[in-house]
Amino acid sequence: MNQVTTLIKDHVTKQAEAEKKAEKHECSRCGKFESPKLKLSKCARCKRVQFCSKDCQVADWKQHKVICKKLAADPVKGVLLEKPPPDDRCSITLNWKSGKQNSPGSFRKPDNVAVGKRFFIKVQGNSGSAPLLIYDESRQFECMYSSGLRGFHEMLEKVKADKASQGRKTYMRASFDAAGNCTVYPGSATIKTW
Repeated sequence: MNQVTTLIKDHVTKQAEAEKKAEKHECSRCGKFESPKLKLSKCARCKRVQFCSKDCQVADWKQHKVICKKLAADPVKGVLLEKPPPDDRCSITLNWKSGKQNSPGSFRKPDNVAVGKRFFIKVQGNSGSAPLLIYDESRQFECMYSSGLRGFHEMLEKVKADKASQGRKTYMRASFDAAGNCTVYPGSATIKTW
């Protein structure tokens, strides 16, 4: 791995860690969790990373300032996906973990994810004309998402921008509402492994 790829991967990993802590209501510097006695404050600029005290914010600034501007410029906005039409040519994929073919993909909330809870999906693809393969770790949510559908270009842009995977895949958050509608958050794209 060359030095630039390593630097990009380190930077994105730090960003993902900070966002993960913020999601858990955890101080980005010391890891203290928010409680009735301890209220965390969000960074005034990016409004995504949280701190338990001014001391932690000052101590973390050298590391946080690298990602703060990017987080502020790239708000996490959701895109409501359209349910893709069934397509026999694209609905059967190979599960690399088991080596078996999966049954046709399903556009449904995974069993281990609560309604409204954000979870990670992997988005793969690299062409503006070929569908994106989208799936969660359990493969209960899995579909081929065509270029004509809402959100395709936003997701493809994030896939192509992921230098660590040479622009072929990325991970981002998604959630399902009670009616079974899926929202993806392309701005949450990050490096991750299952």
